[in-house]
Amino acid sequence: KLYEAHQYKKGLKTCDQILKKCPDHGETHAVKGLFLSNLERKDEAYESIKHGLEISPRSSLSWHINGIVNRNDNKFEEAIKCYEEALKGDSENINILRDLAHLQVYLRQSTKLIDTRKRLAKLNSLFVPFWLGLAHTYHMLGKYDMAVKTISANEEQMKNEPGYGPYEISETL
Repeated sequence: KLYEAHQYKKGLKTCDQILKKCPDHGETHAVKGLFLSNLERKDEAYESIKHGLEISPRSSLSWHINGIVNRNDNKFEEAIKCYEEALKGDSENINILRDLAHLQVYLRQSTKLIDTRKRLAKLNSLFVPFWLGLAHTYHMLGKYDMAVKTISANEEQMKNEPGYGPYEISETL
């Protein structure tokens, strides 16, 4: 909550308090690194995140934070590697998949983007933007038939769900 509210100094103090009681909590070190990064203390941030990953090398949260900090520093290739590592620990995390998809679009990694968009659409099959993102990716690659099939499949799915009437379906199309 403190991160989302841009209360970085307060968040840093909270992390320090937690680390006094539990100095070997890797995820707290990573979160501390996120706060430090936003306070423009980049070297300390990367050091803290690295320490957190040494303590908890399989923590999807720590890897996700590492990806966010790298992305914010325009290290996009490194950020993608971090997001992919984070997905090894939490393959169904929509936030990580969405962050990965954004960078794949930015770096024009279209073939990898198709896989990421498919995973997002499967995880939240009623969230129309995920389906539209997948269709758009197919369209970008010139696979127009697959784009149409994706939209049609989503339309059929919406018809079978309560709460989706003709208006909602027409807005999607």
